[in-house]
Amino acid sequence: AEQFTDFPESVHPIPLLSAMSEAAFKRVLGTLLLRRLPVGALAIREGEPGNSFFFVASGTLRVFATDGLGRQTELAQLGEGAVFGEMALLSAQPRSASVGCVTEVDLLEVGRQSLASLADELGAVAEALHGFTRERLLGNLMAVSPLFRPFNRMQQRDLLRRFTSHDVAPGTVVINEGEEGRGLFVVLSGDLDVSRRAADGSSVPLGGLKTGDVFGEMSFLRGARTTATVVAQRPATVLFLGREYVTRIVGAVPEIKKYLEALAEDRDIDNQLVMGEDETPADERILI
Repeated sequence: AEQFTDFPESVHPIPLLSAMSEAAFKRVLGTLLLRRLPVGALAIREGEPGNSFFFVASGTLRVFATDGLGRQTELAQLGEGAVFGEMALLSAQPRSASVGCVTEVDLLEVGRQSLASLADELGAVAEALHGFTRERLLGNLMAVSPLFRPFNRMQQRDLLRRFTSHDVAPGTVVINEGEEGRGLFVVLSGDLDVSRRAADGSSVPLGGLKTGDVFGEMSFLRGARTTATVVAQRPATVLFLGREYVTRIVGAVPEIKKYLEALAEDRDIDNQLVMGEDETPADERILI
């Protein structure tokens, strides 16, 4: 990587940078590293820690996520002026997707330490990055979540508007075991822990929930009280859709009902195994 100090005219059109004053822009310019990558190279890899974010100075990249079976889903293509990698950096979570080079690319990299100093000095940078992050998370959610798959883009946006967004601090109880089910939840960002009370009153961990996971489906489908407690492990953002609107969607879209029923069945099996054996928790698939 090279220190990027020459040819600032090639950087300034990027909206996040071009909104800055000349003095602020020069300070940012001094932190940038130039990375040149060939066709096929990975700029960032899904699951790895995020220690920097990038501006695309030139070239084209593809953003994609890989499921447990190794299947790739393309989330977006990025061109000159795009920003990526900021979600993992700001949230201190692993990268949620990979970004590969479709053409040769020039990237401008800002590291965690540089961003920390800039955020103190330039509040607008942090605010703009958080805005980018939220829009990216919502876009990824609509692209990969089975909950949104049956709908076109306009319908997805309309469905999103029906959800309410809640930022939760670590330790916040999102669902308490035994309460009446209120509707459906989707993790937009962050990690949450799930547990259930055993017969002796002890708490048995059932697993965790991460970005994109849906929960609350079991109490909704059965019309029963919740059977587990969900607590935020780290700062998280959770989307919530009330029972009345979930009922309308499930009644109108058979694919959604089928997805929720399959999710509930898988979690039911896993939870029975965990509770029966009282051993190490299973994977993220949890009955709630």
